[in-house]
Amino acid sequence: MRRFAENAYFVLIVVFIAEVLAQFVTAGLGVFGAESFDLHKDLGGLTHLVSFVILLLAIGVRRNRIDLTLAITLFVLVTIQLILPDTRDDAAGLAGMHVLNALFVFVVGEHLLRREITTRRAARPPAV
Repeated sequence: MRRFAENAYFVLIVVFIAEVLAQFVTAGLGVFGAESFDLHKDLGGLTHLVSFVILLLAIGVRRNRIDLTLAITLFVLVTIQLILPDTRDDAAGLAGMHVLNALFVFVVGEHLLRREITTRRAARPPAV
């Protein structure tokens, strides 16, 4: 069961990175021709769910303190990401941080992915 959770953790980090990249595309579509940002909003909700499952798996497979801190940070940043657009009427400058925060989300996700790849490489038996 632990091996399944470790593999799911890795796969979900890869899926998360793909979702973030897709979010940039769907935002661009919303700005440059789509009729609405509905696809971007829906994918954002899915991205939030995936970040939560990554956090649960990081706890479940007992990742080290750095990985756990990164998983918590990722979930918090994605949660903030969902809130920022709602501030546009009261604080447009704050809502504008949505784009910058997206970059932070990507960097933390990418860092988690690099750490997981490094961990997996180190765990492989040496080639004969």
